[in-house]
Amino acid sequence: MSKETMDKKLPEMLFTAEETARILKSNTNTIYKLIREGKLQALKLGRLKVPMFAIENFLQENLGKDLSDYVC
Repeated sequence: MSKETMDKKLPEMLFTAEETARILKSNTNTIYKLIREGKLQALKLGRLKVPMFAIENFLQENLGKDLSDYVC
């Protein structure tokens, strides 16, 4: 199976800070701050990557909370 075929079949599972900011309708600096403060989990693979499950967990754990202190 070619890489192109695999890319079409596999859902996107890892997102850069920039992509995560777009998903969360925020900005990149805020995402980096959330990661630094331990509010959003990420791993370093060259650049920081945020798994989809971490984004989902972040949303569930913080629903209804005021995170204004993290906005840059």
